[in-house]
Amino acid sequence: MGGVTWDAPDADLKKLGRPDDVAVMAIAGTSAERRIMGEPIPGGFTGDIEILRICLGWLDPLTKAQRPALMAYIAQADSAVANNEAAILRVATALIVQTGVKRR
Repeated sequence: MGGVTWDAPDADLKKLGRPDDVAVMAIAGTSAERRIMGEPIPGGFTGDIEILRICLGWLDPLTKAQRPALMAYIAQADSAVANNEAAILRVATALIVQTGVKRR
């Protein structure tokens, strides 16, 4: 999960806020990576989905019934990233400059 952690009450991500909002936040990282870099960081989407599943209590394998909700979260994340692309690029550029990481 890229080393990102949240201090959730009782280690329960559901208590961070509205689960739908946390689900969109979890997917937004992959959405930004796809939009800005052309592809997600290896393993990133898997980590994002794990956060989403834990947050929503989807602990069993995803079902067909959950697929529409997942697709809606992805669409919301993609929209949020598109609407905030300039700010995301400023942060990403600053991180690249500070860390010396080369863009692909």
